[in-house]
Amino acid sequence: TGHFPVTSKDTSTTKGGEGDGSTKPRPANKEEFIQYANVVLGRALGERLARWGREYIDPKSWTEPQDKFGKSLGVRVFKAYSCEFGWNKSKPGPNEPLKLALTADLRAKVMRTKSLLDVFSEGKGTPETTTYDARTQAALKRKWIGEVVIATYDKRCYSIMDLVFDQSPAS
Repeated sequence: TGHFPVTSKDTSTTKGGEGDGSTKPRPANKEEFIQYANVVLGRALGERLARWGREYIDPKSWTEPQDKFGKSLGVRVFKAYSCEFGWNKSKPGPNEPLKLALTADLRAKVMRTKSLLDVFSEGKGTPETTTYDARTQAALKRKWIGEVVIATYDKRCYSIMDLVFDQSPAS
C-alpha cells in the first residue's frame, strides 16, 4: 500500500470497463500535499524529540553555561529545531515550476534552573529564612512583574502578575 494523500474517490471509470462502478483515487492538490507532508514531518520529529512550543528539542542534550570562575549561570540551553515544507520558485516567472522546499530553522531554548525564590535569596542565606524589607520587595516587584517564566513541571510559560511576600506556596 502506498502512503500518499488521497482526498476523495474520482467518480470517473477506470480503464477496465465502462460503467463498471469502480473508482480510482484522486491525488491531492498542492495545498493538501504540503499539509500532509508537514504532518508527516512533525510526527517524524516527534518520535525522537520533545515538542516545546512550535519547536522540537532533545530533552537529554543540553548545556549548562558557566561564568569565568566556573560557577553555573543557572540556565540550561537546549538546541531547538523547527522544520516545514513549502513551495519555492528558483526564478520568479509565470512558467517557472514550483519546487518542494524544506525550511529548517535552528534556535536555542533557554530554561532557568534556579527558581525565583533561589534568585531572590542569593547571597542572603537559605530561602526559608530570608526576609525582605519594603524597599527590597518593591525593587523585586519592579524587576520581575511582567517577566515570563517557565514551569519545570509542565513546560508551560506563565507571566508574573504579582509577587506576594507574606505567603508561602503551602499557605
